Order: sequence, then C-alpha cells, then structure tokens
Amino acid sequence: MMSIFIYEHITSGALSAEQLSDSLMHEGNMMINALCQDLLALGHSLTIIREASLPHLFDDDKRLTTIYVSDLAEFTKSWQQCQQIFNQFIIIAPETANTLANIVANLRQNGKHVFGCSPEAISLFTDKYQTFKHLKSHQIATPQTFTVEQWLNEINSDEQQRWISKYRDGVGCEQTFIQTSTQLRHFLSNLSSSILSNTIIQPYIDSQSLSLSLFITAEDIHLLSVNIQHMQQQQNQLHLKYCEVKRNDLIDTDVAIDLAKKLHQSTAGLYGFVGVDLLKTENQLYIVDINPRLTSSYAEAGMRHYGNPALLLHQEIIKTFADNDRF
Repeated sequence: MMSIFIYEHITSGALSAEQLSDSLMHEGNMMINALCQDLLALGHSLTIIREASLPHLFDDDKRLTTIYVSDLAEFTKSWQQCQQIFNQFIIIAPETANTLANIVANLRQNGKHVFGCSPEAISLFTDKYQTFKHLKSHQIATPQTFTVEQWLNEINSDEQQRWISKYRDGVGCEQTFIQTSTQLRHFLSNLSSSILSNTIIQPYIDSQSLSLSLFITAEDIHLLSVNIQHMQQQQNQLHLKYCEVKRNDLIDTDVAIDLAKKLHQSTAGLYGFVGVDLLKTENQLYIVDINPRLTSSYAEAGMRHYGNPALLLHQEIIKTFADNDRF
C-alpha cells in the first residue's frame, strides 16, 4: 500500500521561528499522534514531517517514516521535496490567515489527492462573517453577526447587554471575549485598525456549547460524536477547558444528521472530517462555526471506546487507491 503523507502544521517545523503557546503545540501533537495511531492500526504506511525538538512518535513502528527538521530552512526544503514525492495527503492546519486553504489549494493544483474539504469550502468557512451570511442565506440558524463597523454604527443596545467578540479567521477560542456593551466599546477603542477589520461581534446567547464531529463522503454523512465543549471564563476571555466526546444523548441523532445534511447541501466541497460548533438552547440549535478539517475532539480517548474513528477515512483511502490502480 502506498504511503500517505500526514502534514500537521503546528508540529511540522513550519513555525519553528515563532513563539507558540504550549496549549497550541499540545493540541497539534495530540491530533497527529491520534491520527497516526489509528491509521497504523488499520495497516497504513505513513510519512510525517516533524520539528526535531519534539518527542518522537512511534519509533518502534517501521511503517511510520518521520522527516525531522531543525529550522525553517530545513522545513522548507523538506516540505518541497515531499510535495514532489508523495501523491496522497492528509492536512491538519488552522484556517487562520488562509493557511489551510492555501496548503490544500497548492497540493491540488499540483495534481495531489488531499483527503479533506475543497479549498473553496475551506476559504468560505475560514471567514466567520462570510459563514454567517452563507448560513443565513440558506435558512440555517446561526447567531446574528456584525462587523465592528456595523456594530458601532447600527447597534444601540442596553449598556449591560453581553456580546461575544472574536477574530473573523480565528480558531478555537483564540481571542474570544465576552463583554457588556460598555466594556466592548472601550475594548474596541484600544485595538488597531487591522485587528478591528478582522473582528466580528455576536450577541451572547445563554446556551450549552456543543459540537458535532462528522465524516462526510460522496455517499453519506456520518456522525462520529456529539461533544460538550466545556468553557471557562477568565476575566472577560473565554477558553476551551476540555472537550467531552460521545455525548450523543444530548442531540437526537436524526436531528444532528438533518442539520449536517442541510449544511452539506448548501456547500459544495465538504468532505472528510468536519467539525460543527453549536449553541443549544431550550428550543433552538445554532451553528456558530464550521471547521473544515480534523478537530481536537478527535484526539480524545473517548472517541475510541466504540471502535477506530479513522475507519471511514481508511475506507476512503482504499477506494482512492483502487481507483488509481484502474488507470
């Protein structure tokens, strides 16, 4: 079986010149570790690129080849070589600054097969304001969303009303704040114009934070897990404390699948692992965000209590290899 190249951006060495938070590095490490473990268990040969200072993964398994890089120059050279050598890729990267969309687009332009969403779908859901407009145009419930300019010019709310502000292209809870109208105006007055243009504002909704872990194929939509996102507020900033997976008791499976189908029907190019962030109130499910990629919930141990969560990906890989063999 041909080797599949798994690229995880945070641990790859692409950011070796930058100062990364421990939590971000931990998240990237957990995801690539989990995915490699699952695909190795299903008999695949894998290759990864990894920053040399990080702990080694599965050194005793000869089916995993690791290319270690020590600095940005080594990474750039090795990654360029890998894009020439390998034909099958799985990409784990943040949407921020179009990182994920650009990597996938470049690979596909060079005739490579990427097991994941199309660059167009990724680009759409990278921008949370465009996501809001897209969902609204397809009658999919989503929180009202404003640019900073719209909010300042159009909204005359009660001073104590609470609002959520976040980056338009942020991932997770990066720079996500909950503030009253008064606090938010003061907060915005201290931001640079570039940050203001990359910020969106939504009304705070008293709700339960959930997410769906999906795997989408050409034939079907599979619900891998309903997850609780346990949030923590430190001063005015929100953080994801931890994710509790396999809480499918919280949403009727038919309801979750119907919502996923409506999303899928509205958007070409959704394929593979997709995460959908939700707010659940007493009588409404709101889609807050769509993550067109593998998300951190995949790495939770609970995802493996009922089987290998990479089985559907494995089946898609086998189909792709079989199709290639016919030509």
